[in-house]
Amino acid sequence: MWNDLVTHVNQSVKQTTEVITVNGTNVGLGVPSPAQKHSVAGTVESTSGGFKFPDGTTQTSAAVSGKIVNVTMKNDCTRVVLSAAQSVTMTTFTVDKKQANSTLLIQGSISGHGNYSGEMTQGWKIGTSTEAVAQGIMYDENPYGKTQPTSAVISGYATTGPQTMTFRYYSIAASADRPFVVYNPNASDDTRLAQTCSTYTVWEIAP
Repeated sequence: MWNDLVTHVNQSVKQTTEVITVNGTNVGLGVPSPAQKHSVAGTVESTSGGFKFPDGTTQTSAAVSGKIVNVTMKNDCTRVVLSAAQSVTMTTFTVDKKQANSTLLIQGSISGHGNYSGEMTQGWKIGTSTEAVAQGIMYDENPYGKTQPTSAVISGYATTGPQTMTFRYYSIAASADRPFVVYNPNASDDTRLAQTCSTYTVWEIAP
């Protein structure tokens, strides 16, 4: 009876390749000689209810929350003399954002040189998002090379695809403070230095 039903279905769809095949107790859809209880040549879709597994659990989604979906690393070695401005852009680079409303975790180390002291804070921004304020820093007079950390979290930005990431320092007191005289100094700033670099890493986490 089962074989009669299979033959009837195959004849009804009028295809040269059999739609349903039976190999002992194995059934195939578009598979000439199914080796498993149910073999399908194509995508299996569950429109509701999900899939039930041998341990009795049911899975309704394969989406993984909290998974790292993209990592962008920026190694910036370009020496730049910074202006004594209220806001100083330190670097920009492109992040290829994979998912809408994902979370971006940012960490970095900024290389600088100068003998100024003051107080600044930091801001990270991707595309047209609202700037995420990172930790502020106090820096003391130091005529030699030094590094400063940076970290921030950006969440809720829906746009995907290549986006411009911008990192800046800006003065808390709206004065002309600046974190360094030179960004990524080299031997021309201090004979003990080779070319120094700033590094930044952006992790994109699935929502």
